[in-house]
Amino acid sequence: MQLKTNERKKFSWLKNYNFEERNAFVFCYLMIGVPLIFFIVFWLYVNISSVYLGFVDVDGKFTLDYFGEVIKSLTKQDKYFGSGTLLDIIGRSLLLWVLVDVGCVLPSMLSSYVLYKKMPGAYVFRVIFMMPTILGNMVWVLIMKQMVNITGGVNGPVIDIFQQLGIVVKEEVFNSSGFLGYSGTAFTTIC
Repeated sequence: MQLKTNERKKFSWLKNYNFEERNAFVFCYLMIGVPLIFFIVFWLYVNISSVYLGFVDVDGKFTLDYFGEVIKSLTKQDKYFGSGTLLDIIGRSLLLWVLVDVGCVLPSMLSSYVLYKKMPGAYVFRVIFMMPTILGNMVWVLIMKQMVNITGGVNGPVIDIFQQLGIVVKEEVFNSSGFLGYSGTAFTTIC
């Protein structure tokens, strides 16, 4: 099939690339296109519709009444803002924003830099930061295990709840120290 002259010019920039490089173009366009579509749908559209709703009343008609109420409430106490004016609330929000940025972001950036550069004490920082994660997971697993097991002749709360609801728990569960010890229920308990 012969391409017309203008169609040849249209795709002439592709003739310098082989098949893999052409596929790389498709991959790059998809890598840029998918986040761009998400940005348009989930950020741009949502924010434009939110601004639009600020100018629309309950009946769907254009109004500026809501903004007039906000401007009036800048200096007087309003029923919507509780114990302060809107300026008080904005001031507290800005104060909290600055405190969080200075109090949380700067130390986290400093600790990340120490861990990244492997400066003296970096391993101590790693242990200090990882210990709560590890301990939290261990405590969660132990709590879940005690909820479905039988320890020292005392049923876990899940077994007690089943019995109070009238659900018959097999004798093998009691003989194998709970749901985790019985092969018929161990896998489903973990999942």
